[in-house]
Amino acid sequence: MAENTKSSTSNRKHTDEQEVTFSPVKSPVPQYDGRHQGNLTGILRKVKDTAADVHNQILKWKKLNTEGSNIISEIANTKIEKVFNVEGEEFDENQLPASLESLCDRLTSVYHNMEKIVGKLHQMRAALCGVQALSQHKGGEDDILFHTWNVQDFVITMDQLIEMYLSELKLKKSIAENVAHAENRQTMMFYSAAWIHQPYVEDSAQMLVESLITETGHK
Repeated sequence: MAENTKSSTSNRKHTDEQEVTFSPVKSPVPQYDGRHQGNLTGILRKVKDTAADVHNQILKWKKLNTEGSNIISEIANTKIEKVFNVEGEEFDENQLPASLESLCDRLTSVYHNMEKIVGKLHQMRAALCGVQALSQHKGGEDDILFHTWNVQDFVITMDQLIEMYLSELKLKKSIAENVAHAENRQTMMFYSAAWIHQPYVEDSAQMLVESLITETGHK
């Protein structure tokens, strides 16, 4: 009986040692837990807030783009009705109606608001670059912040977005400056289509913004 007790004790001891040996260990890499997103601080909070800001600014851009398109339609209708000759569609600079001035002022205001958005995107990129510099200083530039991205991934995404919206902004400026002086219906239609369809904002822009807010747990 003593031998059985000794053997049983020995087996339990061996089992306990195995449990200690194979117990899970904590990863040295910080892991994002969506359940605690309200408690985020430091780098994680900065990146998460920046992603939300980018999303909000792009939504504002979309609203401004629709507003600008509506104004251009008003400009086109005004010119077709009061400027273009129905038969020859000859353009006469002296026939520009006074109502066009207020419409052009509104379109210029839309453009300037879009310009401010691109400026804010540049500021957000600068903030992420600051986070990247801090991460490099701490030796954690390759750490995964949330799910799959490191800081560099966020910076690259911002670079791609800024390149598209900056190019589009230049087109908006050209349209705003020239739309009132379009010499025929075809040119007016071109300006209108170019504004609403945004050729420099590629389909991938929406995917990039969605990736930002998904990666940071906003969606």
